[in-house]
Amino acid sequence: MNYIATDATFDQQDTLRLTLRRLWDKSKPYGLVAMLNPSRGGVTKDDPTLSRLSVLMNNNGFGGYTVVNWSPYISSNPEDMLRFMHSNSKLARYAMDKNIATIKIVTKAAKTAVVAWGNHFPGGQSVDTVLSEYNARFVDAITDGYRRDLMCFGRTLSGAPKHPLARGQHWIADTTKLMPWIGVH
Repeated sequence: MNYIATDATFDQQDTLRLTLRRLWDKSKPYGLVAMLNPSRGGVTKDDPTLSRLSVLMNNNGFGGYTVVNWSPYISSNPEDMLRFMHSNSKLARYAMDKNIATIKIVTKAAKTAVVAWGNHFPGGQSVDTVLSEYNARFVDAITDGYRRDLMCFGRTLSGAPKHPLARGQHWIADTTKLMPWIGVH
């Protein structure tokens, strides 16, 4: 993909990535993509997830997107990210508040919000009160105060929105069209 603009927003220690933006065509709609946790993709470096996401978004008629994540903690391992979020440390609380504030700003520029976090989204019985309240704030932010429907590239057997790198029976074809996603998983 030939980008005309790329950027990302990190904290001062490079442990949190709040946003990542890719733009290739200003004349087309712009999307917001909500995922679980950032990996090492950055200002100019695309990791496999971002490369795949760019293809899928382009093939759905978008000219760019901003990625936000449920957790801004940079880790390719969801278990490490969950330990951080459950830690209730000063940095984790700061990360949660800063993340929600940032999402509320960037979601307004997007025509469509796409969710793509796969099966690892923390929910159900395993979520403590703090994270349960955070989940509600996160969904409120990505839906722009519940004024926007959420879309996805398909659903897993459990109903979660598919991740761009889903494998096996959940693999997403290049030609897959976005579909509505209903429910918080």
